[in-house]
Amino acid sequence: MLIDIINTLTSVAIFIAIIKAYLVVNKMWRRKAIEEVADSLSVTAKLMSFFILSVYLARAIFITGDWIIALDLVLALSLTAFFMLVGIKFWVPGKRKGIWQATLRAVRSEEKELDNLIRGTKPPKEAELIARILYRVAALDQNVAAEEKKILALVTTSWGVDMAALERNEQAAGNMDLEALAGLVSEYLAHEPHASQAKQALDLIQRLVVADKNLGDEEELALSELAAMIHGHIENVDAEFEKYAACLIPQSEGEFDKIKGILGHGADEEIAGGRAFVIGRYYSRAFSEAVCSQYRGRGLMAVTIGA
Repeated sequence: MLIDIINTLTSVAIFIAIIKAYLVVNKMWRRKAIEEVADSLSVTAKLMSFFILSVYLARAIFITGDWIIALDLVLALSLTAFFMLVGIKFWVPGKRKGIWQATLRAVRSEEKELDNLIRGTKPPKEAELIARILYRVAALDQNVAAEEKKILALVTTSWGVDMAALERNEQAAGNMDLEALAGLVSEYLAHEPHASQAKQALDLIQRLVVADKNLGDEEELALSELAAMIHGHIENVDAEFEKYAACLIPQSEGEFDKIKGILGHGADEEIAGGRAFVIGRYYSRAFSEAVCSQYRGRGLMAVTIGA
């Protein structure tokens, strides 16, 4: 009975989502050729949204098999694509160019907006912590590109953070992996930043990731996971979300002490009928598996459990 009710409500929700998409597009359609309307839309933000939604769509189709969520994401992707076309002035008379050329032009024009965004806002209390996060995101592929250095220099200079000292300290720490990056973001969110500041931090992360026009696998994983973490904080749903646990499973008594030494704590938990040390809990299975693979390289049994 309950399942039937939920299935009926789900069908109604999808119908409402389609009507909502139609109403949004219908209202914008009459304004799509107005240049001022196009200028009010951030093409970079739409590109980022398109990427994030694509990742979630792939997860819904290939991992969870949730076709209802997949349909909802297809609608969201379609809306995002439509607004991208409006933003690149696809329908503005005399402004229409090739889609790729117009997109690059719009993204370049928003670089000036990024400068205004950073210089025009008061440095957040967690300025140094955000700068550390940005540096580690840029260093994930072992190469901080010139475009990324430009954004990092703009942030640190505007916020009064010593870039040279930050770079030295982060390189000395050596832990530039995904696990350490997620831990640093968790540390930032533990400060309970205001929603607007958290959104600004996410915007900077997203712009940094796409700055060099070369999105690597680790950067793709990081962007998806960090976006989910920060949105979880903004929407206050982090505690309610069932996450994937990256776990180390000791295979002998001797490994208990070895794992304790690596993780820096001796707290193991009962998980799936056995004892395990939790490395971290993550929104994405793919992210959890990437963390686990780092420990498998050390000869330890690391598995993803849950969700």
